[in-house]
Amino acid sequence: MQTDTAPFSSTGLLTAFRVLAGLPPLEMGTVALAEVPDGLRGVLGQDGGMTAALERFWGEPMGLAVRRTDLRDGRLRREVVLAGIRRGLPSEAGFIDIRLDALPPSVAEQVIAGRQPFGAVLAAAGIRFRSRPFRFFQVAADRDLAEALQVPPGSILYGRETRLTDSGGRVLAEAVEILSGPAI
Repeated sequence: MQTDTAPFSSTGLLTAFRVLAGLPPLEMGTVALAEVPDGLRGVLGQDGGMTAALERFWGEPMGLAVRRTDLRDGRLRREVVLAGIRRGLPSEAGFIDIRLDALPPSVAEQVIAGRQPFGAVLAAAGIRFRSRPFRFFQVAADRDLAEALQVPPGSILYGRETRLTDSGGRVLAEAVEILSGPAI
């Protein structure tokens, strides 16, 4: 069982997705949580699931759009956009590496199906988890990211790198999460 102690390169996860899509890496500048704009700080700094935090922040349930996937070696790596199901506004671009072998088979099947955000699937299955953010960053949206989040290219966006663990400390997933809201 891998626990929450080993570092990982989520920047490498983001770069791998971009390379697969034929895109150059994004330049991400590390920032302290205190430097994240007030409206976004609570969303990025919390240790619960991002889906639930976005639903509270935006005031509506989040839907999932899968942009790119890579399933192999017991892991599902996917690039997704979470958007409000009523207004359709993108709230987050996520790049996640999910360890399917850390999940019950029925839950892993639901995750692979890609119909709901990862956190929503875990919550519905009664799997308690924590998100452990360890790096906050800002990034200028290139054309691909801007299109996904419906913001102008060059918009300064904020995000985090995080590890999701179950109640026993077992790693379920590692992720890069970039919010659509520029400095608000």
